[in-house]
Parts: sequence; C-alpha cells; structure tokens
Amino acid sequence: RAKDAMAYIAACLLLYTLQTMIAYIPSYRVKLESSLGILINVMKPTSVGTVMIRSNDPNDAPLIDTQYLSEEHDLDTLVKATKIAREIVNAEPLSDIVDKEILFGEVDDDERQAIKKRCSPYHHSTGTCSGCLDDQLRLKGIGRLRIADASSLPFHPRVPTNASSMAVGARCASLIAAHLALQQEEGTNGGKEK
Repeated sequence: RAKDAMAYIAACLLLYTLQTMIAYIPSYRVKLESSLGILINVMKPTSVGTVMIRSNDPNDAPLIDTQYLSEEHDLDTLVKATKIAREIVNAEPLSDIVDKEILFGEVDDDERQAIKKRCSPYHHSTGTCSGCLDDQLRLKGIGRLRIADASSLPFHPRVPTNASSMAVGARCASLIAAHLALQQEEGTNGGKEK
C-alpha cells in the first residue's frame, strides 16, 4: 500500500512538473505541441495472470502475478502493430512532418525485447474473480456476497471497462431485486411455492 501511495505521489509530482513546464517554458510547449504519439495495445490478450491469497491475515496484500506478455501471441500482436504504426507514420502526409521516432527509434537490441521492456498495462484488470462466481454473481461458498465489477468478467472486453462494469452492476441489481421480490412473495404465501 505504501508503494501505491508513493507511485501516486510521484505521478502527481510528474504531472505538476509537466504542467508547470508547459505553462512557463515556451520552447517546451512548442516541443509538446509538435509531437505525435501512437498508443498500441493488445485488445484481446491471451496472457493470463493470477491473484492468490497470501495468508489468512486479511491485512496481507494478495500475491499478484500479472504474466504480461507471457503468451507469444500477445507479443506477436504488438510487434505487428508497431510495424503497421511505422508504415502509417512513414507514409505521406505524416512522413512530411515527422522527423524521427523517439521511443523505438534507436533500439540496439531485439525489437521484441525492446517492446517487452517498454510496454506497460492500462491497469484495467478484469476476470480476477470470474472463476469464483456462480451465474448470479455470488461468491461461491460465501452467502450473500456478490461481485459486481470488472473482476467478474470472464474475459477482457474490447471496450473501456467502465461501461462493462456498469452493465455488470445493473445486472447484479436486477438479480438482487428479483431475489428480494421472490423472498417477499414466498413470505406472503406462507413460504409455499406456487
């Protein structure tokens, strides 16, 4: 948790520094205004990580093994996408205005290794609880606990996880409402089924 807090503080300081540089250093602002960024990602990763309980102490952080790019298919996808991005930038009209590639422009080692070193996640994890839930989003073995967020998704959607999480939340609400309505109906009928 301390690492997360430090990372957050560092990100805030970096953002503040960049905003200050953009606002007060005209040459820096011009460099940022004249740059082009291309974000490449794997929309349907095949690499699967794990989240496991470390101990019976609820204060212990879980054991997380992300396994990023552990499947060759994911790395192959990034290599192909990088090649396509370069083809787009090297074609007119972009080739007329782009001087050089910054991040991967001068790669000494194997491109696959360079991508592995430089890639990072979007932090939109999904599916961490999907194997532990029944079809009613209930956590197996624990009564009256449902999971209604992206961790319940059995796969990573090709859309932002916010919309998917909202859909799961709405579905969970309807499941709970139906369950409560059934309980009330059984209560008014003396617990007898129709």
